[in-house]
Amino acid sequence: MNVRESAQAQLTPRAADPLDRLAHWATARPRGLALIHKRRGQWKGWRWDDVHREVSHLRDALLAPRMNSRHGLPRRPGPT
Repeated sequence: MNVRESAQAQLTPRAADPLDRLAHWATARPRGLALIHKRRGQWKGWRWDDVHREVSHLRDALLAPRMNSRHGLPRRPGPT
């Protein structure tokens, strides 16, 4: 570990929950570059606040009770 990595490691929160870490960076550097990837030959970037918002939406969708799309009623458990 070099000096820069050591200094960064001291500034990085040691939260056990990755969502807490993501919330920290979304607050500390909301417009900072979090992820980059290449799509169809062009580089795309995600900011920390964008990543946090998307992950929060996905978390909420996964934790929400499943609903019947026709009637808005909870689905019955299927056969096991």
